[in-house]
Amino acid sequence: QSFCVDKEKTFLIGFSNGSFFINELAKIRSEKIAGIIPIAGGGGGGTKPVSALVIHSQNDGTVGYGSGVGSLEAWAQSAKCSAYDLSKFPLDDCSFLDSCEKTVGFCPWHQTQAGQGTHDWPRFKTANGFIANFLMQ
Repeated sequence: QSFCVDKEKTFLIGFSNGSFFINELAKIRSEKIAGIIPIAGGGGGGTKPVSALVIHSQNDGTVGYGSGVGSLEAWAQSAKCSAYDLSKFPLDDCSFLDSCEKTVGFCPWHQTQAGQGTHDWPRFKTANGFIANFLMQ
């Protein structure tokens, strides 16, 4: 069986260990990947930039928030983004960095719903819309 794949629009999404995996894969195969969405993981940033939308919960008890921030910083550096202030990113929303060679965004969020884990898919209202828009670029 064969599939028609637009090689110019191959995106990867990974959660937790899958996030670490796609960050590493994007580093070594950047010419084959249009963009990545690492969720609740870490790593990233190669010599050739790829578009990245990094999503991480501030109170993730499994993979610390610093791993997500590190991923953002690595891809922002790779894409030569202009300076940014992490404290200015709105919580439970997504923002894109300015003046980057590739699209780089960050979605910090905070788990507030009782009974749900903190190492989870983002549960703020605009998350799925930002993900869809990022994939349609």
